Amino acid sequence: MKRNWCGASFDAIMLTFVRIVTMLISMVTFKVLAVTFSLEEYGTYASVMLVATTTVSLTVLGLTDAVNYFYVKELDSEKGKVYVYTIFCIQCVIGFASGILLICFKNPIAAYFKNSSVAYLIPGVAFSPLLTNVSNMLQVLFVTTKKAKVIAIRNLIISVLKIVLVTIACIFFRSILAVVLITLTLDFASVAYMLIYCKAHIFPINILKANLSLVKEILDYSIPMAAYVLTNTISKNMDKLIIGAMGTSEMVGIYSVASKELPFDILTASFLTVLIPYITRFVGKKDFHNAATALSNYIQITYIVTWIIAGGALVCSKELMVILYDKKYLPGLPVFCLYIFVDIIKFASISLIFSSMNKAKELLCYSGVALLLNAIFNIVFFKLWGILGPAIATVVVTLLLSCIITMRNAQMLCTKVFVLLRVKQLMCIFVECILMGIVSYIIKTFLSDKVNTFWLFMISYGVYITPLIAINYKKIMLLLREINKTKLS
Repeated sequence: MKRNWCGASFDAIMLTFVRIVTMLISMVTFKVLAVTFSLEEYGTYASVMLVATTTVSLTVLGLTDAVNYFYVKELDSEKGKVYVYTIFCIQCVIGFASGILLICFKNPIAAYFKNSSVAYLIPGVAFSPLLTNVSNMLQVLFVTTKKAKVIAIRNLIISVLKIVLVTIACIFFRSILAVVLITLTLDFASVAYMLIYCKAHIFPINILKANLSLVKEILDYSIPMAAYVLTNTISKNMDKLIIGAMGTSEMVGIYSVASKELPFDILTASFLTVLIPYITRFVGKKDFHNAATALSNYIQITYIVTWIIAGGALVCSKELMVILYDKKYLPGLPVFCLYIFVDIIKFASISLIFSSMNKAKELLCYSGVALLLNAIFNIVFFKLWGILGPAIATVVVTLLLSCIITMRNAQMLCTKVFVLLRVKQLMCIFVECILMGIVSYIIKTFLSDKVNTFWLFMISYGVYITPLIAINYKKIMLLLREINKTKLS
């Protein structure tokens, strides 16, 4: 019997495989950086990267979502292409202007972080937000036109090149500037490749063909989403921004490492990527039943896979932190644990339904309140508990926002939260994770003085994850088949 190697599940699995490889390479890259540079040096690097990521959110203007929305809306028509030209034109103008502003205000930015070295590095990241946003917009276009494999291959190649070049920079130059410039060069090469491929196999992105009369319509849709992304990102980075202002470069370095996002959602992120066009089209046609089914399948596979992977990391957190980074970052272990918990609780925080229904303003209200609460909690909790305080604030606000978004998603899709989450199954997975976590922790404690850190982690994590995968294998495969049946009518 011939297998049908196509569909949403296959695309997602293919993307996931490459993302696993690229994520592993990325983790090795951060390991190299963490070991090579001192806490102060890494704190400087983290501060500059924080400026860059915040600028990405300031300048994206919701245009990534706009590419999906307007191109799918006018699929296979010339007008759809004109929308895309115009969206990319807007991003290029905003991105270039923001790069100039970063260079002009590099000294005040350095003064905020109380670190003069930041000003020296700002020119190296000034235009990386433009490249990042254009790259993300192109990825959405590629997925919408069923070119997900191209994205996967491109990500793999760029990641391999990055680890090789960063390692060379660390060994021979031991320079943060060299690392920043290498990253900028790779970003530029990646975008150039995608544009060339797009010209040959999809359609050329010609910003000179932009229709300025469409700008208002595009921004009317995208700016509310942009405001949400901005408030959400500032809220997400609030802890680091507060520590940058109130703490030291060493604290920024420790916290940045401890709070670094781990690949617990690597499978589920791929599924969301390939399901975006399907759910958007279902919602556009008011086919809420199929939209709710697709979203529910995504949520289920998210909490099954994420909880299994992240739960073991929580049990073996100390060993994992030493393996991934270095012993000098262990003062941030409590922060590391809290951020693993953040990954566990944010599984259903999905804004796609809001954007598909043009309810970005409502989403903005939620994220605005979350931003305000995060700012207050971060400052108060930092004064109460030091570096641990902002991490606690992040957990509290993430939990609150996730609950609200999940309830509204269910209401908008005319279903119930219990149905969307499959709560009975969710509770079973939760209990399974708790029980295996206890067993794994007991074994880890027994072996702690008998084996080295690496093998202690491997054995304890293996004891935790192997039975859980065996127990839930059939559930996972069933969900994969259901997702693979998702079709656009």
